[in-house]
Amino acid sequence: MFAINYSGCLEKLWRKLGLGAPIFSEQNTASMNVDGVQLVFSDALDGGGIDVTTVIGVLSETVGTRNRQIEEILHLNLACLSQFRCLANLRKTSEGAEELVLSVSCRGYTDLDKLTALVEELLSVVSLYQPLVSADADGYASNPLLGAGQTTLSDELDGAMVFHL
Repeated sequence: MFAINYSGCLEKLWRKLGLGAPIFSEQNTASMNVDGVQLVFSDALDGGGIDVTTVIGVLSETVGTRNRQIEEILHLNLACLSQFRCLANLRKTSEGAEELVLSVSCRGYTDLDKLTALVEELLSVVSLYQPLVSADADGYASNPLLGAGQTTLSDELDGAMVFHL
């Protein structure tokens, strides 16, 4: 029987998924790749659960495009509030660029079903955010979320109401 702690929980999760044992880094993180998405598992800062993060991509160096990306990220966050428990945030890379990171937090170490559900949710949300950071020289790559007459996600959300129950 595993101790109910961070490493024991990850060992149970890896075994449940048929992955063998997790390999912990010097920072005490473990990672897995699911369909090309790199997930990093870490012990929460307060030691009360597990945080799972994934880097979506680096924002554009062009100020106008980067500002537009940030606006679209904020709009998408608002639209997703009632359905997802993922946190989207920007952080600086060691080179000084800004990258978009998605994360979920599972409080406690005993509910593997909850942790698995949060990881599945995180993986499903990745596809919504990826188009927002895939800017090319002309702006955004084609965004599958938009209808034929819309050019940005804010066009889609203009006049929309978001209800949080």
